[in-house]
Amino acid sequence: MGKKKYRNYIFVDCVGDHAPLHVHIFKDKRLIGKWDIENQQMMGNFKMTSVIRNGLEFLGYKKKV
Repeated sequence: MGKKKYRNYIFVDCVGDHAPLHVHIFKDKRLIGKWDIENQQMMGNFKMTSVIRNGLEFLGYKKKV
């Protein structure tokens, strides 16, 4: 398991978690959503903010477009 922080968000990726490879996004100990690393898309329904997008890019989970 890898845990990384960006601003007020915690990004957690787990090796061996269910497919597809993804990262869990938390704020204030509350799950905000999941980001599908393999397909570069949101999993479920959560609002992609600029801070979350920047965090995903900065931490290497999201490819810059």
